[in-house]
Amino acid sequence: MLVIRQKPHKLLTKLGITTIDEQPVVYGETSNVNDIVERAISHKSIFLGWMAANMSYPYARSLTYAEFPTKFVWKDDSSKWFSRKKGFAIGRLTHVPVANTEEYYQQLLLNTQRGCMSFRDIRTVGRIIYAMYRDACFVLGLLQDDKKFIDAVKEASSWASGSYVRRLFVIILTSNNISRPKHVWDRCWHELSDDILYRQRAVMNMRELTMSDDEIKQLCLMDIDKILHSYGETLKDYPPMPLATEVDSSLGDIVLNVASSGIASLLLPNGRTAHSRFKILLNITEDSVCNIKPGSPQAMLLLKAKLIIWNEAPMVSRHCYEALDKYLGDIMRCSPTYSKDFSFGGKMVVLGEDFRQILPVIPRGSRQDIVHLTLNSSYLWKFCQVLKLTKNMRLSIGTTTSDQDETEQFGEWLLKVGDGLIGDNMDGESEI
Repeated sequence: MLVIRQKPHKLLTKLGITTIDEQPVVYGETSNVNDIVERAISHKSIFLGWMAANMSYPYARSLTYAEFPTKFVWKDDSSKWFSRKKGFAIGRLTHVPVANTEEYYQQLLLNTQRGCMSFRDIRTVGRIIYAMYRDACFVLGLLQDDKKFIDAVKEASSWASGSYVRRLFVIILTSNNISRPKHVWDRCWHELSDDILYRQRAVMNMRELTMSDDEIKQLCLMDIDKILHSYGETLKDYPPMPLATEVDSSLGDIVLNVASSGIASLLLPNGRTAHSRFKILLNITEDSVCNIKPGSPQAMLLLKAKLIIWNEAPMVSRHCYEALDKYLGDIMRCSPTYSKDFSFGGKMVVLGEDFRQILPVIPRGSRQDIVHLTLNSSYLWKFCQVLKLTKNMRLSIGTTTSDQDETEQFGEWLLKVGDGLIGDNMDGESEI
């Protein structure tokens, strides 16, 4: 006789993480505000309940947050942890991406710290209370050493210009792999600001100009912050990096250059692909919007921008432009320049390129499907003012007056090729 024994079921307990002064509250559209506040005060999250349990149960202080469900069970009705009398459960912490900085480092500490009764206890190591979770992680050896990044910056400075080294530093920052950005800055600021004094002497036309170290650091930080803005971020996103104190990095008007393809974006000053800049979904539909969090650096950059230039516009689906239109209309509502009667929230957008080029690619799509997704099939087309260019600037470069007629004829021939008026003969002969 075959006897099958079923293994005891192991319950999986999802452990949420709460940052200080940020307890999540769920409520309906018709809920009363006072009831919501009272419920938030009386109801503790699983995470805050863990801290309270560490105060009440001395033996609980030997467990990490992830180990807690093995000895305790959470009761939603009372919002408390109770000693487990039977059964077994596995704790799993909620995933936090690296880009969320302090929340990510808090999660790392929760895998090792035990008996925490407050947020301060989480970042306490050897009776020393550290100001940030990241510093505590570094002391505990949970983060990698930044020496390789320091060596990379110093090595690049031996053969590259100062502006190149600063861009390299920004790329390292935005990769979210540096454990202590300020430490790398303190060790490498000389290399990062190597050409700052020379540039200032050239700008001010003063060969004998001298500057203090603090002044050079400020100008270097200003340049780094300006580069970060092209990525939709600022130095404030990388604490405790020092900030530029004497300048607003948004002096002048901001113009965002984007393109529909990656190759074209490389040819634009500070260019990015439209999908990268506006966080447009790859599998986009008519209901999609830009995946940019309101109040984020990317959203603030879009608010400050005076002009958006979108190159190779006809190549992508009209839903991409409509997603940007809906998002800008949403975040521009608080702006004095907002008007519901204008597209893109009243922001000036230039959509450039030639409709003779590639239209949106639809796998196995019919002609009707392709036309339906083109820009001029969008509700935005009625807001567009069509401006036609009349001079081929590429052909005019390097030509003389005697070649002008021939150049104009060649330009017209190119347009006829694009319009399909040349090369359609079926007798085997074509104009070349």
